[in-house]
Amino acid sequence: MGYRSDVAYGVKFYSKEEPEKSYAQFIKFYNWVKRHTVKTKEGSADYAGQKLATGNWHLYWNVDRQMLCFQTEGVKWYDAYSDVQWHQELLKKVKEFSCAQYVFKRIGEADDDVEVDHHTGEECDYAYHVDIMIETRIVADFPEEIDFIKEVPNDTV
Repeated sequence: MGYRSDVAYGVKFYSKEEPEKSYAQFIKFYNWVKRHTVKTKEGSADYAGQKLATGNWHLYWNVDRQMLCFQTEGVKWYDAYSDVQWHQELLKKVKEFSCAQYVFKRIGEADDDVEVDHHTGEECDYAYHVDIMIETRIVADFPEEIDFIKEVPNDTV
């Protein structure tokens, strides 16, 4: 089955001082993402494939807020996978834009396996940053409830 992770990241473009520049950079990034392809020995990954990925993969745009959002749960997130490399290169590309920022968080199955990465461009207004909170949950694999006695008799002792 393999080791699994929950992953989320958000990419946001915003500059209070130069909103037109921020929007122009967002459009350039948007077009780059749509054309971006990664090829490895295992296969290739591109935007269309990421949008069609089945399961818990959720990649979408909020153009009004100049954002790209990604979230997935219970996936194999290995650096050798072309899908993972596609996302890693996408986040690397964000660093080329002065009005862009991202927050990336991955939680693995082990208690101490948490990865956090972020970047804020020099012209990006941090007041409009991306929030991704890390939440841990307890998942108990208990058997179903089977009670020996359906009704508790009156205590006659």
